[in-house]
Amino acid sequence: MPPRRFPRPFPLCIPQLSRGIPSAWFWVSKSRRRHPASAAAKPAAGIPLPAVAIKDHAQAPDEAAPAATQGIIPAGPPLVLIAHADAALLRLASESLEAFLHCKVRTTSSALTAFDRTLQEPYRLLLIDLHLPDLHGELLYDLISRAYPRVHPGRLTAPPVFWLGTPADQPRQDQLTREARTKALLLTPLNIQRLLTAAGPILDEKPPGGSRAS
Repeated sequence: MPPRRFPRPFPLCIPQLSRGIPSAWFWVSKSRRRHPASAAAKPAAGIPLPAVAIKDHAQAPDEAAPAATQGIIPAGPPLVLIAHADAALLRLASESLEAFLHCKVRTTSSALTAFDRTLQEPYRLLLIDLHLPDLHGELLYDLISRAYPRVHPGRLTAPPVFWLGTPADQPRQDQLTREARTKALLLTPLNIQRLLTAAGPILDEKPPGGSRAS
């Protein structure tokens, strides 16, 4: 008896997988094997799709984008970022700003962490050490200035910056503060009164009876 010839495309059966399951689920045509993308788009006629398959192919609603990508200003006091290698200075500056001005301060001693935080949250003011151990402060602010408007829609420039330097940086004050976004050069040991005076036009005063930002 001559072998039976099937019309092209011929069905392919996988009997070892069809125990207890209708065999129709495991019939696959040769053309669908060659073109799996088109086969997924156009299922074979006469073979119903299971409910789970219909659910998987349904168009899912768009997921909510992060607040930073939608230009939404988060609720709460404006954020200030201080990047400096001295832990004592970080604590002194952050406590002074939060005690007298309406703000929430984030601190770090790493340039990489500072850069990452400016991409995650919008900041009102940056205080950057010119001599960070892992990256020069001017280069860090240049990187932030390039990336900040791309991840925070509605903001055309990076936040203003205060440079934190040493007395050796005093001769470069005019060079460091020539840009409009550079508001001050603060030398160590840090003068708290000068810090609050420089930050006053950028941050509002803490309202009477206001508690420290948490």
